[in-house]
Amino acid sequence: MGIPVLFVYPDFVAQERTGRPGTYDVETGGWYAEGLGAMSASLRAAGHHPSLMHLTVPPDRDEFTALLRQHNPALVAFTVRSSAFPYCLEYTRWVKEGSGAYVIWGGYHPTLAPEECLEVPGVDSICVGEGDRAIVDLADALSGSKQPVHIESLWFNTASGPVRNPVRPMVENLDELPIPDFELFDRRRLIATRTGVATAMLSRGCPFRCGYCSNHRQRAVYPNSSRYARCRSPRNSIEYLRRLREWFPEVRELRFLDNVFGLGRMWLEEFSELYRREIGLPFSCNQRPDLVTRESLALLARTGCRMIYMGIESGDEEVRRLILGRRISDERLKEVFRACREMGIATVAYNMVGLPGEDRKKALATVKMNAVCRPASVVVSVFSPYPGTDLYDLSVKKGYAPRHMDYRARTFLDQPNFSRQEVALVYTYFRLLVGLYRLAGAIPWLRRILVLLLDTLTISVFFRLTWLVTFGERGASAVRRFREGIRRYIPWLYRLLRAVKMAVARGGISAIRK
Repeated sequence: MGIPVLFVYPDFVAQERTGRPGTYDVETGGWYAEGLGAMSASLRAAGHHPSLMHLTVPPDRDEFTALLRQHNPALVAFTVRSSAFPYCLEYTRWVKEGSGAYVIWGGYHPTLAPEECLEVPGVDSICVGEGDRAIVDLADALSGSKQPVHIESLWFNTASGPVRNPVRPMVENLDELPIPDFELFDRRRLIATRTGVATAMLSRGCPFRCGYCSNHRQRAVYPNSSRYARCRSPRNSIEYLRRLREWFPEVRELRFLDNVFGLGRMWLEEFSELYRREIGLPFSCNQRPDLVTRESLALLARTGCRMIYMGIESGDEEVRRLILGRRISDERLKEVFRACREMGIATVAYNMVGLPGEDRKKALATVKMNAVCRPASVVVSVFSPYPGTDLYDLSVKKGYAPRHMDYRARTFLDQPNFSRQEVALVYTYFRLLVGLYRLAGAIPWLRRILVLLLDTLTISVFFRLTWLVTFGERGASAVRRFREGIRRYIPWLYRLLRAVKMAVARGGISAIRK
């Protein structure tokens, strides 16, 4: 007989306010999570009864306890990101004080920092690596009133001490897994329902080793690590998307969250033909600048790709090569963004500031690279030294960061040539600076003089005005709340504004009609 299993999903991002320790700006969530959908499908197939506590804002104790009573689970499974670690500590305590449920932690943080997670009071076990089959084995054991101890991929706290089981081989053929359980989520609460953009993931893993990313450390936990980057077959991928559309008939666009979409040319060609014939929705996806060719862009465009997300990350070529492990030249970046524009594909650029070894000039180079590449949208984040990454090890070794840290902080590194206040300043005004440099570059006969003037003002004056951070944070917070309000209460206006922005980026308002 199956047991009730409750997934607890802290789907929000909290960031400490500058100059106000212990107070946080919270960005509300409302996103579908592929991993939870996948595990829920496996549990249902095994006869268990999964449900979801989807926390889009931090609840207080009474709210959390009331939700827990509604579900009355035998097993509570927390998905733990590093930034959600402090909240999961508290929620686990509330579970143990309010019920006799068994608690397991899974996700990125338990895989990357298993010892830290196993020491948390109230945690009965943790999952290291993928949990599709491990959580079924655990639920089966609990439903039979057995005391689980020897389950691959799970570490246990027992009366006689910790038990650390080996990690089972990852599932190499994703077609063997059931289609995710989309119905685990309340569609009415999802951002996708308001925007008409559904997220999907057809692959797992990434074959690359970027210094800021934990993929290589996650890969290393498996005995069959060479098969880490995997994808559903084209036909199975279409079945996945068909089921997604049945559950979500309002979907107008897809956002593929795969680390790199369509890694194999043969896979992409077969998928393209099936997708155009059976799905036919416009979509966006992630790509790497060093893999993109005009031929691959043409194929993506024919398939329905309207927007590509790519990492600039740093505008300094030496930082990209030596620190980030991304051997992508400045010229290559410019060429790829230009090719996307020529193909009518809008672009979004990912960027980081506050990297180890970065200084003011190198951060400014990132601003200027975005101005030159001219993406339709710019995403910037403060570098976070997540455990398991090469740059975490480097940051700790150099003394820039402690071994344990609160990932709700606004900045993380204490560097001699780039203070926390300066990092926060660049982060807060990054988009404004990109806009100013783009404007300066738009006047050919004044370009050199204007850029030189901006360089001088930025380095000599702007970086001294660290008091602007608080002002900028308040403005950014107000803008975010306004955007979230439009998305929640006037979704048609949000969709219209987004369509206009994409159309302009792709070369004209006529693109809206395509």
